[in-house]
This record gives sequence, C-alpha cells and structure tokens, in this order.
Amino acid sequence: MRLLSVWTGALLIVLSIATFDANLLYPSFFALIPTLGTALFIFAGVNANSASQDILQRF
Repeated sequence: MRLLSVWTGALLIVLSIATFDANLLYPSFFALIPTLGTALFIFAGVNANSASQDILQRF
C-alpha cells in the first residue's frame, strides 16, 4: 500500500509540474492535485525504511 501511495503521489506531483501553466486558474480544483500527491508521498514516508526514501535517494 505504501509503495502504491509513493508512486501515485510522485506521479501527481510530476503531472502537476508538467501540465500546469500560467493560463490555469489558480487556486481552484486543480490545487488539489499536487496537494493530494504531496499528502500521499508524506503518508507513505512515515516509516524510516519507506519506499519514498528509496525514491528520493535515487535523485
């Protein structure tokens, strides 16, 4: 479950970075996408030996 949360959160964050531009009305519903992604990523990283730490260490 944690691994799925990490990858889903990372995907939502990257998707937001790649698709959001200056023409997007902000704040709006779209603000929930990176917020949810960050929350999932943090939730999965509660354990010291978590999958999110493995992903971050690769970069």
